Amino acid sequence: MIHSTLNISNNLIRTNYLHTKRFWIKRIFLFILFSILLAQIPFEQEFAWLKIISIIALFLLLLFIPKQEIGVDKENLYFYKDSILSVFCSKKSYKLTNIKAIKLAGVHNKTTELLDLFARGNHGGHQNHVEIVFRDNSSESIDISIYKKDLKRIIGRAKEKIKSEDSF
Repeated sequence: MIHSTLNISNNLIRTNYLHTKRFWIKRIFLFILFSILLAQIPFEQEFAWLKIISIIALFLLLLFIPKQEIGVDKENLYFYKDSILSVFCSKKSYKLTNIKAIKLAGVHNKTTELLDLFARGNHGGHQNHVEIVFRDNSSESIDISIYKKDLKRIIGRAKEKIKSEDSF
């Protein structure tokens, strides 16, 4: 069974957080929470319009800010930044044939995300860490806010493809 946050099509396996209910419920919750906090800030009558501008800016920020995604197909590992407004979208790809190793670190998942939001202290952070080591021994580190379970599954698929390339 496919996890609800993953999308599989045409040999591409990728996360699809931007189109999940959880993602939008979390953004709506943050909008309401920060709007209430902004509304509580005292302003002089002639500067009350600043509250409205701040709330509109917050709404637009939460609506359009990109969400990180990851994907893998037969040849490439992709890191996406997806937004509902295409001008904010981007994609970075890495040829699997150029990758020697991939390492994961971090514990960001649905539970630690909720704990970080509602409880004091550090419960794992808001991101996981991916380190890519290339065949020329250079490396690149990427902090990514993908749940560990989905990240393991996609990176695991990439590692399988890298291993099968090495066996030839």
